[in-house]
Amino acid sequence: MKTFNNQSFFVYGGIVGEPALGPPMFWHRPSGMNNPDAPIGHHWQDASHITWGVLTAGYNFGKFKIEGSAFNGTEPDENRWAFDTIRLNSFSGRFSVNPTKDLSFQISHAFLKKPERAEPDLDHMHRTTASAMYNKAFSDDRNWATTFVWGQNYKEGHATNSFLFESDYTFGKNAFFGRVERVKKDGHELVIPHEDPLHEEDFWLGAYSIGYVRDLVKNKGIDVGLGGMATFNSNPATLVPYYGGTKHAGWQLFLRFRPSRMKH
Repeated sequence: MKTFNNQSFFVYGGIVGEPALGPPMFWHRPSGMNNPDAPIGHHWQDASHITWGVLTAGYNFGKFKIEGSAFNGTEPDENRWAFDTIRLNSFSGRFSVNPTKDLSFQISHAFLKKPERAEPDLDHMHRTTASAMYNKAFSDDRNWATTFVWGQNYKEGHATNSFLFESDYTFGKNAFFGRVERVKKDGHELVIPHEDPLHEEDFWLGAYSIGYVRDLVKNKGIDVGLGGMATFNSNPATLVPYYGGTKHAGWQLFLRFRPSRMKH
């Protein structure tokens, strides 16, 4: 990285890395790191956080940043303990601005080559995202973080959209968190059989969650948290034959382990 005045140029590459596409991945942003579930719009928004082969260059100037990446647009396979083929077959660009220390915005676009292993006939796809993040630290142990994300996949002449809003309020050893999502998915993604006419249609789905977690051990090198979450889902009436209804609910208890926050 080369720095001068209020500007800098940078280049980075990795065997496994994250290209300049989308907001920070949900587990890496304060508004989502306490939620144990992946967003149902993950593959519209921040699914490229692990790619086998990435090369990125960028330019910081004041509160603005421009980045471009060449990377492997194909999703990793299910053998996550093994190595995938390293290639640079896809491209992305991202523009970010941080108008204040608490606010961050980004917009990004990518061309993804052979993106989905579950769809081997899909040659390429375009993904566009935009996000706004707000993070307010009231003290060392009290923080409020909120994120809004829009993501769109455009493939075979057809676009589908996703929307996410999530928030987290952490105070001491406690945290309340929630997430609201609306995503349009096609019949293939919902595992509807090819012979069913619904296989070619799109459907708006909803997911709404709220939860709480308390750290039983905190700032000891490893934080251990015990939490619970309730989730409500919705789908259109046309999917009742496959999903048994239009409204669904569930709950979970979880035990979370993660490294303690580093101190300055």
